[in-house]
Amino acid sequence: LWNEIRKIIYLLLWMVPLFILSWIPVINIIAPVLWVAFSSWMLAIDYHDYPMGNHLLKFPQQRALLRQKRSLALGFGLATLGATMIPLVNFLVIPAAVAGATALYLENLKD
Repeated sequence: LWNEIRKIIYLLLWMVPLFILSWIPVINIIAPVLWVAFSSWMLAIDYHDYPMGNHLLKFPQQRALLRQKRSLALGFGLATLGATMIPLVNFLVIPAAVAGATALYLENLKD
């Protein structure tokens, strides 16, 4: 329960400034790029929560571990984000992303 509460707080701490940034003229041009990067990062965190939670890693530990391989995590999140935007395919992508995150964790992130 506390992991999810921490995740929501982390999400809000980044979402609110990004939302405000998207309303500032001229600066708001980069907002979509930042939103895609943030969404990719959050999807990586969310889907990796399943295998990492099973190995009893808390949210700060999960973030630290994903930060070590940031490009790998962002690539996974970006691919998941792109695939979940396709109607009907997104129903198949969600369980595949959980399986993919588990494989990625076991092969690349687990110590």
